[in-house]
Amino acid sequence: MYYSALLGKPVDHSISPVLFNMLTKNLPDGYAHIKIEIEDEKSLGDFINYLNNLGFVGLNVTLPYKVAAIKYVDELDDSVKKVGALNTLVFKDGKSRGYNTDAIGAMNAIELKLRKVESHGNIVVIGAGGAARAIIYEIYKRSQNITILNIDSDQAKKVSNDLSTENKKIQVFPLNDVNIKTHIAWADFIINATPVGMYPNNTEEIVSRQIYAELGNLKNKYFFDAIFNPYNTQFLKNADALGAKTCSGLYMMIFQAIAALKLWVGQDYSEIDADNIAKKLQNYLRRA
Repeated sequence: MYYSALLGKPVDHSISPVLFNMLTKNLPDGYAHIKIEIEDEKSLGDFINYLNNLGFVGLNVTLPYKVAAIKYVDELDDSVKKVGALNTLVFKDGKSRGYNTDAIGAMNAIELKLRKVESHGNIVVIGAGGAARAIIYEIYKRSQNITILNIDSDQAKKVSNDLSTENKKIQVFPLNDVNIKTHIAWADFIINATPVGMYPNNTEEIVSRQIYAELGNLKNKYFFDAIFNPYNTQFLKNADALGAKTCSGLYMMIFQAIAALKLWVGQDYSEIDADNIAKKLQNYLRRA
C-alpha cells in the first residue's frame, strides 16, 4: 500500500484525495492520499519527518509552506533551487528530496487548454509568491517577455533577479488598476498566481470589473488562474465574458499530480484524459 499526503493551511477546500484516487485506482498494491492542516512552520518540519518515518512515499506541499518547506528537506532538485519553492517531496531510504511539479503542471495546463507559449509571446503574471515563481520559471524557458505585477515590489524584484538574466530581465511594476489595465492590453497571456478569488472567498476579484469593461473585447487573449477551487474564478468568468480563452488551475493541479505520482510510484499517467478527470472533479468542487 502506498501513502502520500497534502500539507498546508487551509486544506479543507482541497480535493486532492479524490484526484489521486482517480489516478491510482488501478494500482495493484493500493493507494491512499490524505490531507493534513499544518498550524505553523515548526509543525511543518515535524510532520515531514514523522510521515517520512511512517513510510509515506511522499508529500505535496501547498500554501503557505512552499518556500518554508525547503529548509526541512535533505536534497533539492534543480527546479527547486531555481524557483525557490517546492510543492512535492519524495521519501526514499529515509531521505527526503524536494521537487517543483507546479512548474511543469502549469505549463502542461496552459499548452493543453490555451496554446503554446512562443518566444515572441507577451506574458503578465499577477503575484510573486511560490506559485508565481514556478510558473515564471517554466515560461521563461519559452519567452522572456514577462512582466510581474505585485503589491510588494521588493518581492517581485527578487523573482526577476532570481529567474531572469541581465540580457532579458523580467519587468516589475506595482499592482494597481493603471498597471493592470495597461499590461493586460499589451499581453497575450494573463496569469493570476495569487490566492485572490480562492474558495471560500469566491467573489473576490484581482482585476476589477471596471477594468474589464474598459478593456473591452479580449478574444485574442489567454487567461490562466492558478486557483483550482472554484473551477471558474471571477478572474476567469469576467475574461470569458469578453471573449478571452480561459483555463482553470484545476488542470495545473491534475498535471502536477501526474508528475508527482511518477516520482512517487514510477507510473506514467501522462496519457490520461485530463478533460475527463477535470469534469469529474468539478462535481466534487461543487459539493465542497
